[in-house]
Amino acid sequence: MMINYQNLYEKLHDAGFRVTARKKLLLSVLLDNSDYLLSPSDIIGKLEPGTMDTATVYRILQSMHQAGIIESSLDSQGISRYKICDSTPHHHMICTSCGRILNFPCNEKFWGKYLEENNFKETSHSIEVFGICSECQKKSD
Repeated sequence: MMINYQNLYEKLHDAGFRVTARKKLLLSVLLDNSDYLLSPSDIIGKLEPGTMDTATVYRILQSMHQAGIIESSLDSQGISRYKICDSTPHHHMICTSCGRILNFPCNEKFWGKYLEENNFKETSHSIEVFGICSECQKKSD
């Protein structure tokens, strides 16, 4: 996945948010760790000490989520984790050992007939598969 920083900045601006140095820094952390869902604590841990306080990180994550730049997922402990949105519909395979995420394509045809049969109007969906990635499997052999 090739992400253009300028497009991300434009999305923020178009959503009514200023593109600040701190927002750019958080986007950089998320892009540098695009194979992982990061919690706010993870993000703070990757910043230089004293760069940003927790409240600022949460505010920026919220604004980027509102702008559709990042997506969030709750982990098994109820902690929100974030990553840059991929433009293609997809779901996640999440390694419970290292936290790595792998995308797999969304197949709406699978449940479309169930929606129709039950006269159910979907507003959103999320599928997450938890397991052990190939790298962690190699380590445990």
